[in-house]
Amino acid sequence: MKFYCSRRDLAKALSIVRYGEPRCATVPISNDVLLATDGGRLKLTTCAPEFSITHWVDARVEEDGEIVVSLHDLRQVVNSLPSRSSVALETEGNTLALSCEAVTASFQRIADEFPPAPAIRDAADSVVVEAGDLRLGLKQVTFAASMDDLHPVLTGVLMEFSSSTLKLVASDGFRLSMRHVLLLQPVKHPFSVIVPAWTLEKLMHILARRNETVTISMTSGWMVFTLRDTVLSSKPIDGTFPNYRRIISAIARAHHTRAVINREELLRACKRAAAISADFMRKVRLSVESGRVIVSAVSTESSRGSTVLSADVEGAGIEIFFDARLLIDILSILDAPQVILLVSKPTNPCVIKVPGDEDAFTHVIMPILPNRK
Repeated sequence: MKFYCSRRDLAKALSIVRYGEPRCATVPISNDVLLATDGGRLKLTTCAPEFSITHWVDARVEEDGEIVVSLHDLRQVVNSLPSRSSVALETEGNTLALSCEAVTASFQRIADEFPPAPAIRDAADSVVVEAGDLRLGLKQVTFAASMDDLHPVLTGVLMEFSSSTLKLVASDGFRLSMRHVLLLQPVKHPFSVIVPAWTLEKLMHILARRNETVTISMTSGWMVFTLRDTVLSSKPIDGTFPNYRRIISAIARAHHTRAVINREELLRACKRAAAISADFMRKVRLSVESGRVIVSAVSTESSRGSTVLSADVEGAGIEIFFDARLLIDILSILDAPQVILLVSKPTNPCVIKVPGDEDAFTHVIMPILPNRK
Protein backbone atom coordinates (compact mmCIF):
# COMPACT_ATOMS: atom_id res chain seq x y z
CA MET A 1 0.00 0.00 0.00
CA LYS A 2 1.24 3.46 -0.89
CA PHE A 3 -0.62 6.76 -0.89
CA TYR A 4 -0.30 10.49 -0.35
CA CYS A 5 -2.71 12.82 1.42
CA SER A 6 -2.72 16.18 3.15
CA ARG A 7 -1.69 16.28 6.79
CA ARG A 8 -4.84 18.29 7.58
CA ASP A 9 -7.19 15.70 6.05
CA LEU A 10 -5.39 12.79 7.70
CA ALA A 11 -5.39 14.47 11.13
CA LYS A 12 -9.10 15.21 10.82
CA ALA A 13 -9.83 11.63 9.77
CA LEU A 14 -7.91 10.18 12.72
CA SER A 15 -9.78 12.50 15.08
CA ILE A 16 -13.12 11.36 13.64
CA VAL A 17 -12.44 7.63 14.01
CA ARG A 18 -10.92 8.04 17.46
CA TYR A 19 -13.21 6.83 20.22
CA GLY A 20 -14.49 9.20 22.83
CA GLU A 21 -14.45 8.31 26.50
CA PRO A 22 -17.23 5.79 27.18
CA ARG A 23 -19.54 6.64 30.07
CA CYS A 24 -19.63 3.01 31.15
CA ALA A 25 -16.38 1.63 32.51
CA THR A 26 -17.30 -1.82 31.24
CA VAL A 27 -17.42 -0.77 27.57
CA PRO A 28 -14.34 -2.18 25.78
CA ILE A 29 -12.76 0.03 23.10
CA SER A 30 -10.10 -0.59 20.50
CA ASN A 31 -6.85 1.36 20.24
CA ASP A 32 -6.15 0.26 16.66
CA VAL A 33 -7.09 1.68 13.27
CA LEU A 34 -7.43 -0.09 9.95
CA LEU A 35 -6.04 1.89 7.00
CA ALA A 36 -7.17 0.60 3.62
CA THR A 37 -7.34 1.96 0.10
CA ASP A 38 -10.86 2.01 -1.32
CA GLY A 39 -11.70 3.18 -4.84
CA GLY A 40 -8.93 5.75 -5.00
CA ARG A 41 -9.57 7.02 -1.47
CA LEU A 42 -8.23 6.14 1.95
CA LYS A 43 -10.63 4.39 4.34
CA LEU A 44 -10.00 4.48 8.09
CA THR A 45 -11.92 2.16 10.42
CA THR A 46 -12.00 1.63 14.16
CA CYS A 47 -14.09 -1.19 15.50
CA ALA A 48 -15.02 -2.52 18.93
CA PRO A 49 -17.67 -5.06 19.95
CA GLU A 50 -20.33 -2.37 20.49
CA PHE A 51 -19.18 0.48 18.28
CA SER A 52 -17.61 1.21 14.89
CA ILE A 53 -16.62 4.26 12.84
CA THR A 54 -15.53 4.34 9.20
CA HIS A 55 -14.35 7.52 7.49
CA TRP A 56 -13.14 8.11 3.93
CA VAL A 57 -10.58 10.77 2.99
CA ASP A 58 -9.25 11.94 -0.38
CA ALA A 59 -5.83 10.57 -1.23
CA ARG A 60 -3.54 9.91 -4.19
CA VAL A 61 -3.29 6.13 -4.20
CA GLU A 62 -0.33 4.53 -5.97
CA GLU A 63 -0.65 1.03 -4.57
CA ASP A 64 -3.66 -0.66 -2.96
CA GLY A 65 -3.47 -2.47 0.35
CA GLU A 66 -4.35 -2.30 4.03
CA ILE A 67 -2.72 -2.38 7.44
CA VAL A 68 -3.73 -2.16 11.10
CA VAL A 69 -1.60 0.07 13.34
CA SER A 70 -1.84 1.85 16.68
CA LEU A 71 -4.36 4.68 16.40
CA HIS A 72 -2.83 6.57 19.32
CA ASP A 73 0.73 6.46 17.95
CA LEU A 74 -0.21 7.41 14.39
CA ARG A 75 -2.45 10.24 15.58
CA GLN A 76 0.21 11.66 17.89
CA VAL A 77 2.76 11.81 15.07
CA VAL A 78 0.37 13.19 12.44
CA ASN A 79 -0.83 15.92 14.82
CA SER A 80 2.78 17.03 15.33
CA LEU A 81 3.48 17.48 11.60
CA PRO A 82 3.56 20.88 9.84
CA SER A 83 -0.03 21.98 9.31
CA ARG A 84 0.10 22.57 5.54
CA SER A 85 2.18 19.59 4.52
CA SER A 86 1.66 16.44 2.51
CA VAL A 87 2.07 13.01 4.09
CA ALA A 88 3.34 9.89 2.33
CA LEU A 89 2.45 6.51 3.81
CA GLU A 90 3.72 3.17 2.54
CA THR A 91 3.72 -0.37 3.86
CA GLU A 92 7.12 -2.01 4.08
CA GLY A 93 6.72 -5.58 5.24
CA ASN A 94 5.13 -5.45 8.69
CA THR A 95 5.50 -1.69 9.15
CA LEU A 96 3.82 1.44 7.92
CA ALA A 97 6.40 4.05 6.94
CA LEU A 98 5.48 7.74 7.16
CA SER A 99 7.39 10.62 5.62
CA CYS A 100 6.58 14.32 5.69
CA GLU A 101 9.21 16.89 4.78
CA ALA A 102 12.08 16.24 7.25
CA VAL A 103 10.03 13.89 9.44
CA THR A 104 10.01 10.10 9.16
CA ALA A 105 8.32 7.53 11.36
CA SER A 106 7.30 3.89 11.24
CA PHE A 107 4.50 1.98 12.90
CA GLN A 108 4.44 -1.75 13.55
CA ARG A 109 1.62 -3.77 12.04
CA ILE A 110 -0.82 -5.00 14.69
CA ALA A 111 -0.92 -8.76 14.33
CA ASP A 112 -4.17 -9.29 16.23
CA GLU A 113 -7.20 -10.05 14.11
CA PHE A 114 -9.10 -6.84 13.44
CA PRO A 115 -12.84 -7.16 14.18
CA PRO A 116 -15.01 -6.80 11.07
CA ALA A 117 -17.04 -3.62 10.72
CA PRO A 118 -20.83 -4.10 10.60
CA ALA A 119 -22.13 -4.98 7.15
CA ILE A 120 -24.30 -2.08 6.01
CA ARG A 121 -27.27 -3.30 4.03
CA ASP A 122 -30.37 -1.58 2.75
CA ALA A 123 -32.68 -1.30 5.73
CA ALA A 124 -36.44 -1.23 5.70
CA ASP A 125 -36.44 1.20 8.64
CA SER A 126 -34.42 4.12 7.33
CA VAL A 127 -34.98 7.84 7.93
CA VAL A 128 -33.23 11.08 6.96
CA VAL A 129 -32.63 14.14 9.14
CA GLU A 130 -30.66 17.37 8.82
CA ALA A 131 -27.27 17.12 10.53
CA GLY A 132 -27.75 20.44 12.35
CA ASP A 133 -31.17 19.44 13.70
CA LEU A 134 -29.88 16.09 14.95
CA ARG A 135 -26.85 17.68 16.59
CA LEU A 136 -29.03 20.21 18.43
CA GLY A 137 -31.29 17.43 19.66
CA LEU A 138 -28.36 15.33 20.88
CA LYS A 139 -26.80 18.33 22.62
CA GLN A 140 -30.00 19.00 24.56
CA VAL A 141 -30.51 15.37 25.61
CA THR A 142 -27.36 13.23 25.92
CA PHE A 143 -25.99 15.08 28.97
CA ALA A 144 -29.02 13.94 31.00
CA ALA A 145 -28.22 10.23 30.60
CA SER A 146 -26.86 8.34 33.59
CA MET A 147 -23.19 7.45 34.06
CA ASP A 148 -24.03 4.55 36.35
CA ASP A 149 -23.45 1.30 34.46
CA LEU A 150 -25.45 -0.57 37.11
CA HIS A 151 -28.52 0.71 35.23
CA PRO A 152 -27.57 0.20 31.57
CA VAL A 153 -30.89 1.41 30.14
CA LEU A 154 -30.43 4.85 31.73
CA THR A 155 -26.95 5.21 30.20
CA GLY A 156 -28.62 5.38 26.80
CA VAL A 157 -30.87 7.72 24.85
CA LEU A 158 -34.28 6.53 23.77
CA MET A 159 -34.82 7.25 20.06
CA GLU A 160 -38.46 6.98 18.97
CA PHE A 161 -39.25 7.23 15.27
CA SER A 162 -42.89 7.94 14.50
CA SER A 163 -44.64 9.78 11.66
CA SER A 164 -42.31 12.67 10.71
CA THR A 165 -40.66 13.05 14.11
CA LEU A 166 -37.68 11.62 15.96
CA LYS A 167 -38.12 11.90 19.72
CA LEU A 168 -34.95 11.83 21.84
CA VAL A 169 -35.31 11.10 25.56
CA ALA A 170 -32.68 10.67 28.29
CA SER A 171 -32.94 10.45 32.07
CA ASP A 172 -30.69 9.60 35.00
CA GLY A 173 -33.55 9.38 37.52
CA PHE A 174 -33.05 12.94 38.80
CA ARG A 175 -33.75 14.74 35.53
CA LEU A 176 -35.27 14.01 32.16
CA SER A 177 -34.59 15.74 28.85
CA MET A 178 -36.76 15.33 25.73
CA ARG A 179 -36.34 16.83 22.26
CA HIS A 180 -38.39 16.45 19.07
CA VAL A 181 -36.42 16.46 15.80
CA LEU A 182 -38.14 16.86 12.43
CA LEU A 183 -37.51 14.08 9.91
CA LEU A 184 -37.20 14.88 6.22
CA GLN A 185 -39.48 12.00 5.30
CA PRO A 186 -42.18 10.07 7.15
CA VAL A 187 -41.32 6.82 8.89
CA LYS A 188 -42.82 3.81 7.13
CA HIS A 189 -42.78 1.62 10.22
CA PRO A 190 -42.57 3.37 13.62
CA PHE A 191 -39.83 1.92 15.83
CA SER A 192 -37.77 2.77 18.88
CA VAL A 193 -34.30 1.91 20.10
CA ILE A 194 -32.02 2.79 23.03
CA VAL A 195 -28.55 3.95 21.90
CA PRO A 196 -25.60 4.44 24.30
CA ALA A 197 -25.26 8.12 25.16
CA TRP A 198 -21.48 8.13 24.77
CA THR A 199 -21.70 6.96 21.16
CA LEU A 200 -24.25 9.68 20.43
CA GLU A 201 -21.92 12.23 22.04
CA LYS A 202 -19.26 11.07 19.58
CA LEU A 203 -21.77 11.43 16.75
CA MET A 204 -22.61 14.93 17.97
CA HIS A 205 -18.97 15.96 17.61
CA ILE A 206 -18.77 14.44 14.14
CA LEU A 207 -21.84 16.45 13.11
CA ALA A 208 -20.26 19.78 14.07
CA ARG A 209 -20.29 22.21 11.12
CA ARG A 210 -21.73 19.55 8.80
CA ASN A 211 -24.19 21.03 6.31
CA GLU A 212 -25.63 17.75 5.04
CA THR A 213 -28.18 15.09 5.84
CA VAL A 214 -27.83 12.00 8.04
CA THR A 215 -29.45 8.69 7.19
CA ILE A 216 -30.41 6.69 10.27
CA SER A 217 -31.17 3.00 9.87
CA MET A 218 -31.45 -0.20 11.85
CA THR A 219 -29.78 -3.14 10.16
CA SER A 220 -28.42 -6.51 11.33
CA GLY A 221 -28.75 -5.52 14.98
CA TRP A 222 -26.82 -2.26 14.56
CA MET A 223 -27.99 1.35 14.67
CA VAL A 224 -26.26 3.02 11.72
CA PHE A 225 -25.73 6.75 11.11
CA THR A 226 -24.54 7.46 7.56
CA LEU A 227 -23.08 10.77 6.42
CA ARG A 228 -21.44 11.70 3.14
CA ASP A 229 -17.99 10.42 4.14
CA THR A 230 -18.54 8.88 7.59
CA VAL A 231 -20.49 5.91 8.95
CA LEU A 232 -20.99 5.42 12.69
CA SER A 233 -22.52 2.17 13.92
CA SER A 234 -23.61 1.32 17.46
CA LYS A 235 -25.12 -1.70 19.16
CA PRO A 236 -28.37 -0.75 20.90
CA ILE A 237 -28.92 -1.30 24.61
CA ASP A 238 -31.30 -4.12 25.48
CA GLY A 239 -34.02 -3.29 27.94
CA THR A 240 -37.13 -1.22 28.51
CA PHE A 241 -36.86 2.53 28.94
CA PRO A 242 -38.86 4.03 31.86
CA ASN A 243 -42.37 5.26 31.04
CA TYR A 244 -41.46 8.90 30.45
CA ARG A 245 -44.90 9.66 28.95
CA ARG A 246 -46.57 9.11 32.29
CA ILE A 247 -44.09 11.47 33.94
CA ILE A 248 -44.57 14.18 31.31
CA SER A 249 -48.34 13.80 31.36
CA ALA A 250 -48.53 14.06 35.16
CA ILE A 251 -46.44 17.20 35.50
CA ALA A 252 -48.04 18.91 32.49
CA ARG A 253 -51.28 19.28 34.47
CA ALA A 254 -49.71 20.41 37.73
CA HIS A 255 -48.08 23.78 37.06
CA HIS A 256 -49.36 26.66 39.17
CA THR A 257 -46.48 29.12 38.68
CA ARG A 258 -44.72 30.21 35.50
CA ALA A 259 -41.58 32.37 35.42
CA VAL A 260 -39.79 33.66 32.31
CA ILE A 261 -36.23 34.66 33.14
CA ASN A 262 -32.94 35.57 31.45
CA ARG A 263 -30.97 32.35 30.96
CA GLU A 264 -27.45 33.74 31.31
CA GLU A 265 -28.31 35.73 34.43
CA LEU A 266 -29.90 32.66 36.02
CA LEU A 267 -26.88 30.53 35.08
CA ARG A 268 -24.43 32.99 36.67
CA ALA A 269 -26.58 33.21 39.79
CA CYS A 270 -26.67 29.40 40.12
CA LYS A 271 -22.89 29.19 39.72
CA ARG A 272 -22.36 31.80 42.43
CA ALA A 273 -24.74 30.06 44.79
CA ALA A 274 -23.12 26.68 44.11
CA ALA A 275 -19.68 28.13 44.88
CA ILE A 276 -20.89 29.35 48.27
CA SER A 277 -22.94 26.32 49.23
CA ALA A 278 -21.24 23.90 51.59
CA ASP A 279 -23.81 21.19 50.96
CA PHE A 280 -22.38 18.23 49.05
CA MET A 281 -25.32 18.54 46.64
CA ARG A 282 -24.53 22.23 46.08
CA LYS A 283 -28.11 22.90 47.15
CA VAL A 284 -29.59 26.23 46.11
CA ARG A 285 -32.95 27.83 46.80
CA LEU A 286 -35.12 29.49 44.17
CA SER A 287 -37.70 31.85 45.61
CA VAL A 288 -40.23 32.79 42.94
CA GLU A 289 -42.07 35.98 43.77
CA SER A 290 -44.04 38.62 41.90
CA GLY A 291 -41.71 40.11 39.27
CA ARG A 292 -38.56 38.38 40.46
CA VAL A 293 -36.70 35.17 41.25
CA ILE A 294 -34.20 35.07 44.12
CA VAL A 295 -31.38 32.52 43.85
CA SER A 296 -29.67 31.92 47.19
CA ALA A 297 -27.04 29.56 48.54
CA VAL A 298 -27.88 27.01 51.20
CA SER A 299 -24.75 26.96 53.33
CA THR A 300 -23.32 27.45 56.79
CA GLU A 301 -23.91 30.41 59.09
CA SER A 302 -20.67 32.05 57.94
CA SER A 303 -21.33 31.86 54.17
CA ARG A 304 -24.37 33.45 52.61
CA GLY A 305 -25.24 34.86 49.22
CA SER A 306 -28.18 35.58 46.99
CA THR A 307 -28.99 37.13 43.61
CA VAL A 308 -32.24 38.91 42.77
CA LEU A 309 -33.27 38.47 39.13
CA SER A 310 -36.09 40.20 37.28
CA ALA A 311 -38.65 37.76 35.90
CA ASP A 312 -42.08 37.71 34.32
CA VAL A 313 -44.00 35.66 36.90
CA GLU A 314 -47.52 34.29 36.66
CA GLY A 315 -49.13 32.45 39.57
CA ALA A 316 -48.47 32.10 43.27
CA GLY A 317 -45.09 32.57 44.88
CA ILE A 318 -43.09 29.46 45.72
CA GLU A 319 -39.80 28.41 47.31
CA ILE A 320 -38.09 25.34 45.88
CA PHE A 321 -34.65 23.72 46.35
CA PHE A 322 -32.45 22.15 43.67
CA ASP A 323 -29.09 20.53 43.15
CA ALA A 324 -27.36 23.51 41.51
CA ARG A 325 -25.33 21.23 39.27
CA LEU A 326 -28.48 20.03 37.51
CA LEU A 327 -29.60 23.59 36.88
CA ILE A 328 -26.13 24.60 35.67
CA ASP A 329 -26.01 21.66 33.24
CA ILE A 330 -29.25 22.48 31.46
CA LEU A 331 -28.76 26.26 31.46
CA SER A 332 -25.27 25.79 29.99
CA ILE A 333 -26.35 23.73 26.99
CA LEU A 334 -29.27 25.95 25.97
CA ASP A 335 -28.60 28.83 23.57
CA ALA A 336 -31.84 30.75 24.08
CA PRO A 337 -31.82 34.22 25.71
CA GLN A 338 -34.65 33.23 28.08
CA VAL A 339 -36.00 30.11 29.76
CA ILE A 340 -39.38 29.26 31.24
CA LEU A 341 -39.61 27.72 34.73
CA LEU A 342 -42.84 25.84 35.46
CA VAL A 343 -43.35 24.82 39.09
CA SER A 344 -46.25 23.77 41.30
CA LYS A 345 -45.03 22.94 44.81
CA PRO A 346 -41.70 22.30 46.57
CA THR A 347 -41.95 18.52 46.24
CA ASN A 348 -42.99 18.39 42.58
CA PRO A 349 -40.65 18.37 39.54
CA CYS A 350 -39.75 21.65 37.83
CA VAL A 351 -40.12 21.89 34.06
CA ILE A 352 -37.77 24.03 31.98
CA LYS A 353 -38.74 25.11 28.49
CA VAL A 354 -37.57 27.64 25.90
CA PRO A 355 -39.90 30.45 24.75
CA GLY A 356 -41.05 29.79 21.20
CA ASP A 357 -39.88 26.18 21.37
CA GLU A 358 -42.19 24.81 24.07
CA ASP A 359 -43.55 21.95 21.96
CA ALA A 360 -40.15 20.70 20.81
CA PHE A 361 -38.11 20.71 24.02
CA THR A 362 -38.87 19.73 27.62
CA HIS A 363 -36.50 19.35 30.56
CA VAL A 364 -37.60 18.05 33.96
CA ILE A 365 -35.63 18.39 37.21
CA MET A 366 -36.51 16.77 40.52
CA PRO A 367 -36.31 19.15 43.49
CA ILE A 368 -34.53 18.47 46.78
CA LEU A 369 -36.67 18.33 49.89
CA PRO A 370 -36.04 21.44 52.02
CA ASN A 371 -34.96 19.44 55.09
CA ARG A 372 -32.80 16.95 53.19
CA LYS A 373 -29.11 17.10 54.10
